[in-house]
Amino acid sequence: MQQDIYAIDFPVKEIKISKTQTCKDSIVLYGADNLYPTRFEELIYSSETAKACVDSKANFLSTPFANEEMGDVVVGKTVTNKDYTLKKFVKDIAKSLSTFNGCYIAVEKNLMNQTAEVSVLDFTKVRFSSFDDLGRSNFAYVSDWAKTVTGKKNRIINKYPLFNNNDGVFKHYAEELGTTTQVYHIFFDDKYVYPCNPFEQCVYDLGTEREIQVNRYEEITQGTPAKLIIRTDLSKDINQRKAEIENIKDFAGSKGKRVLVMKAEFDADGNPRQNGYQIDTIADTRDLNTFNEAEKACSNNIRKAINIPAILIDYESATGGMNVSGEQLKSAVDYFNELVSDEREAISQALDEIFAKTVIQFPADKDFTLTEKTIRINGNTDNN
Repeated sequence: MQQDIYAIDFPVKEIKISKTQTCKDSIVLYGADNLYPTRFEELIYSSETAKACVDSKANFLSTPFANEEMGDVVVGKTVTNKDYTLKKFVKDIAKSLSTFNGCYIAVEKNLMNQTAEVSVLDFTKVRFSSFDDLGRSNFAYVSDWAKTVTGKKNRIINKYPLFNNNDGVFKHYAEELGTTTQVYHIFFDDKYVYPCNPFEQCVYDLGTEREIQVNRYEEITQGTPAKLIIRTDLSKDINQRKAEIENIKDFAGSKGKRVLVMKAEFDADGNPRQNGYQIDTIADTRDLNTFNEAEKACSNNIRKAINIPAILIDYESATGGMNVSGEQLKSAVDYFNELVSDEREAISQALDEIFAKTVIQFPADKDFTLTEKTIRINGNTDNN
């Protein structure tokens, strides 16, 4: 659904994940209105702090492979028919995981049950089928779920089996559904059927940070900036008068747009008062610092939701604009490397499974291990 993500018209208190399995039309709902991930995507991308956190974490998860040649292997095609490399594939996985705590991957196989092409699906559009008697969900449904909420009936639902490398299972679903595409999923949170968003505990801060931006914009655009009123004697000739007014505004410099020129007042003898001109000032009514403290508190809470050091997303604010030692930055990188190490390993394990049987040509050393994030200090790479 295309919409302005900066014009969110729903109360954030309603964005709650389903803690029990709620089904409709054989589909497990993701949130009360089935739009839980969409709601959070809108909030995250309207919060500068949350967006910075997502980008930074994704950067830590999509590090180079131990065997650097792996990153250049072509594993599919983009929508513009360009080569889709394993490096870009991992970046897309990392972005989805950092935004939603989950990722869905379309794995296209040949008739021999070998992976031929892969791509990352839009996380907001995938749902599970209802669970069977053994507690298994066998299918993923891909659709624009917002159309269900708005009452539109023309939504298209595509049904795919969940990833399974077993030849018998593959053949069964290929015949039943007429597709050789399977859906692989990675969840960093498995307490419920679907993952909780990494920013769920600070949902009000996400909404507040967006509202602060809106209020600051309105304060700047609708408030009254400082203005000058200049009263002086002007020529009776209209063209000459315009020239005189422009000269006064040019003299006022860049603030000429905030100058109001008025004809001077005269005394009983016809002489202009105040030596021919008078200048008055209208004070600036805008208060651009109103939300400074609230903004800092929101930003800090959002950052703490994923435990990312402030220096990694807002260097200037975290250091007070002062130079800090490379050791401090390195310590922050080391800390976050350790924090996301299990998640980075989960991506490597997923790649091992997806490409266990494949027609894609990998280097002889098919190692999907991702290295730690490194930084450059004084021109040198340091990850020790």
